[in-house]
Amino acid sequence: MILGIATVLLPYMIGLGFQFTRIEAAPGLLERMQIIGSTAIQSMTTFPVVSHLMTELKLTNTELGRLALSTSLISGIVAASLELGATIITQIRGVLNAGLTLGSALFAAFVLRPIMVWVIGQTPEGQKVHPACVPLLFAVAVVYEIFFDAMNQSPAMGPFVLGLAVPPGPPLGSAVVQSMETVTTSVFFPLFVVTAVMRGDLASFFWEFDNKGYYGSSLVMATVTKFLVCLFLSLPWMPRRDSVVLSLIMCSKGVYELSVYTFHRDTTVRLYISRDSNQLVLVPIVSKQ
Repeated sequence: MILGIATVLLPYMIGLGFQFTRIEAAPGLLERMQIIGSTAIQSMTTFPVVSHLMTELKLTNTELGRLALSTSLISGIVAASLELGATIITQIRGVLNAGLTLGSALFAAFVLRPIMVWVIGQTPEGQKVHPACVPLLFAVAVVYEIFFDAMNQSPAMGPFVLGLAVPPGPPLGSAVVQSMETVTTSVFFPLFVVTAVMRGDLASFFWEFDNKGYYGSSLVMATVTKFLVCLFLSLPWMPRRDSVVLSLIMCSKGVYELSVYTFHRDTTVRLYISRDSNQLVLVPIVSKQ
């Protein structure tokens, strides 16, 4: 738990501290706010990205994989809490939006999950759940995505919160995976990455972006700090090789971070994610896909 919290908070604080030592490079308030937003997202470690990476590396059922998943889950909760805090501070209806967002998470945990457990209990052992259950759950996920978007939160956080409430394994969890994995990974995932990359303009970044050194150094500092924090905290309890691998896993970025950048650029809080800072992180994220 300490590892999951530290790998988010320490890189963020050190990244911000590094910025203010070079504050003359970005004298405007807007540039500083954009750096704060970019550093916050760069300090995130999200469960969906780590889970996908563990599946690709076939490490899900290993001790290292389970540790990475549990650590990233804690980190994701911390990052979501920071995002809720930013909502309260930066928006007029921030307290109301944050309260409704938290209420939707509690609703998923204490209302929807017991319903799903009841459905599983009504399903004979070895049989599949009722055919209407998976489409209905998919519709609820869409509702959660729309709701989180309306609350000025990342839309991807809605299905993520709902997914945490779904009981794992058969018959419901495995049925959801089998029904949605193909269309998600083969259709929606490539379409989103392509449309997100099409909005980038690397030519203008290299020729017109004057503060790329300031932006880049802050993001690199946050990433290096995340790696070192994870490495030093895990070394006393793990072999050196596993500690290095875990640290690299916790520094991974993927489509979730890309969706967060895209969301913040497209909403009323887009002032905190500039076009140039978005392009700066676009290349390393896409190159890892």
